[in-house]
Amino acid sequence: MLKLNKFIPFLVLCMVLMAGFGAGGKNDALHPVREPSVKAAQKDSVNDSDVHTAKELKSGSVKVLSLIESMIKKMKLSSDAEINSMGAEAERKWDKIEKLVEKKYPQDYKNIEQSLYPLIAEAKKKKPDRQKLGEFSEETREKLILFQSHLNQP
Repeated sequence: MLKLNKFIPFLVLCMVLMAGFGAGGKNDALHPVREPSVKAAQKDSVNDSDVHTAKELKSGSVKVLSLIESMIKKMKLSSDAEINSMGAEAERKWDKIEKLVEKKYPQDYKNIEQSLYPLIAEAKKKKPDRQKLGEFSEETREKLILFQSHLNQP
């Protein structure tokens, strides 16, 4: 019994100390609270920005592609004024994403604009050449589809 009487206070003292260390107060030295670093915060904001940019590029390229496909379908039955209007609209839609494409995908940007700019220029003419419009439209359509496949890659 004597040995047990010496052991119980030691056991109680150990339990109190363990409970004190495990309480985890604000200034707990064993378990410091990790504050998010500035780099982590910047990384999160960059990721949010990248996600926004990707969504904007996808949405914008879909709009341009949709308009080009509409031009292909309507070209033969449309008046010159309607073609002028579609050309101007294609230019407006492209202008919304042009800088992002140029910055993020410079090769695609250069490739798309080699056919898109002539398409827009031809569509804005007083008397557009429908054969050239058809060629530029189809070429631009294919390039935009390829660009969208690049956007969908991780």
